[in-house]
Amino acid sequence: MHYARSPSGLRQRCRLLLGTLALAALAALGGCGSEPFSFIPVSGKITYADGSLIPGDRIIVRLVPVQAQTVGKDTAGNATGYVDPKDGTFPGVTTHKYLDGVVPGRYKVVIMATAVGPQGERPTGAVPQAYQNAGTTPLEVEVTSSNRYFEWTIEKPR
Repeated sequence: MHYARSPSGLRQRCRLLLGTLALAALAALGGCGSEPFSFIPVSGKITYADGSLIPGDRIIVRLVPVQAQTVGKDTAGNATGYVDPKDGTFPGVTTHKYLDGVVPGRYKVVIMATAVGPQGERPTGAVPQAYQNAGTTPLEVEVTSSNRYFEWTIEKPR
């Protein structure tokens, strides 16, 4: 004897199977979700040496580890933050999760200013070239649990 399967019954079984697979995937990820690093929130202010603000639609600060830090197969990477052009402050930096901070250690500080226009986002020239590359920036910091707020000054471009 041959039984015909109804389309609604098949759909219901597919939904049940997909739901079970989704729950299994979430359960598997839950065991692997712990972060191997301890992060320290970092914030601060960036201005020109004369105290004036750096112009730009978006000012980016990036902390680049001087030496890569690894735990197993995981490596702590760069952290990025955005400076408020109205007051020069940045509330924090993000390595993996929004404003999680950085792993304790030494970092090169990279700063870029961009303008947003019809052709997209472009560098403005408001930050000297030396500060825009981890290999040439003169700014370097040590981040520790007691050293997490920074005020940096840069020279105006010539």
